[in-house]
Amino acid sequence: SGLSLTIGALLVEFGQTGGADDPAKDVVYVGTGEAQPQVRRGPGGHHGGIGILRLDGTLPTALAAPGRNPWTREARNLTGAGVYRLARSPTVTPALDGSATLIAATSTGLWSRTGAFTEDADWQRVAFSPQGFSTYANAYCSDVVWNDRGLWVTLVGTGAAGHDGVYRSTNGLAGPFTAIALPNLETGARLSLGEAPHATTRMYVLGKRPSPTDPANNTGHAHLWQIDVSAAAANVREVQNFPVGLFVSEVKLTGGNLIIT
Repeated sequence: SGLSLTIGALLVEFGQTGGADDPAKDVVYVGTGEAQPQVRRGPGGHHGGIGILRLDGTLPTALAAPGRNPWTREARNLTGAGVYRLARSPTVTPALDGSATLIAATSTGLWSRTGAFTEDADWQRVAFSPQGFSTYANAYCSDVVWNDRGLWVTLVGTGAAGHDGVYRSTNGLAGPFTAIALPNLETGARLSLGEAPHATTRMYVLGKRPSPTDPANNTGHAHLWQIDVSAAAANVREVQNFPVGLFVSEVKLTGGNLIIT
């Protein structure tokens, strides 16, 4: 096909036979659309997607017929949105027939579907924020992770005091979701999650903190938090000596002040 789409996320469940990799059993999902898509598209703009695509059939079959479209669509109600990340339930392994429990962090909120695959079927909104997601003017979910310690999601750009940050449910989609406050968080800045597979009680969050020296002239410093949920209450620690020059175009020293632009 001569058609192309922008994508923001890829979820692959790698198949195995007898302990060895088996591409014929790979399950592939694609979240279409770029982050924070723009309604007015133009050169260099961010393009919205058409929903979630599922590889229909096996990967070897798709590779053997490059002129055939091997994708089927679901989450039609995410047309025009951007997908930041796809995740799946840690207790439900996605199957080749499309049955799965999936979740998507998107520019329009958190969305999920459970059970069998149905072509063009809408996904369901997951309520997790302190107020209805549609009441925020510019909010988006920038990341989602689902592991044995819970369902984690980041909320950004709410414009409401104390609403930006990380939310966690230990009961999956059903919730409730508990807010985990990140000290010294610069609100409005994108947040990304990083799990520690060898120690799932720890989750890392990459974002920004306000400049401690000149907030009026600085866009903020890159910052990293560690969340530990080994106890009943989440413990949040700021990681020290993190490189502040990430996400910026220039770092310079002027008159003894570090200027980040």
